[in-house]
Amino acid sequence: MSYSYQFLSHPIYRAVLRALVRNGAGCYIDINPLHPSTHSLTNTLYEMGWLGINLEPVADYLAYLHKVRPNDINLSLQLGLHTSEFSLLGIAKQYCQSSIHLLRVNRLGKNSDGLSELDWRNPVQRPWVLMIENDQQYLNFHPEQTELLKDYVLAQNYTLVLFDPYITVLVANEHPLLVAQVSQINQANLALPRASFWKIGRA
Repeated sequence: MSYSYQFLSHPIYRAVLRALVRNGAGCYIDINPLHPSTHSLTNTLYEMGWLGINLEPVADYLAYLHKVRPNDINLSLQLGLHTSEFSLLGIAKQYCQSSIHLLRVNRLGKNSDGLSELDWRNPVQRPWVLMIENDQQYLNFHPEQTELLKDYVLAQNYTLVLFDPYITVLVANEHPLLVAQVSQINQANLALPRASFWKIGRA
């Protein structure tokens, strides 16, 4: 069991983690990961051999990411700049050589435009799991934002699997086994399963 797993108190985090690690090591993109503490889903994945791309515009958080996740690609970027180099599409093209297994989006209000930059028909850029973390302060002024973004992703052939007022999890329809595994939130507090023998990079 990974050290950080015991600190992931949110059952949705634990359910997504259990489903992902069942299939081996993979790749994530974390948009605004903030402090990479033991409460972080991607930090736990990093401990388990995953590698990813972290987009963090806050200098203090970025410095700590460089320290504790030196094997990750840590970029001081804020989405929505609308340039080819710093768009989510540009980042995916430059750094993602295989599938994006998890795309986590924090601070929804500041980053929602970035999702439309992805080529959702490209299997390499198409995330297997999309986790949207709601910026509650923003949503207090724009309550329609979550539904609009959720509807946009559903239109890209995703299934809404788990949600609460703060977290929405969608899984690509071409991965029905992963849809079933993520939905098993009743098993979230059990010990982590062993990774299967097949590699997560295979569709």
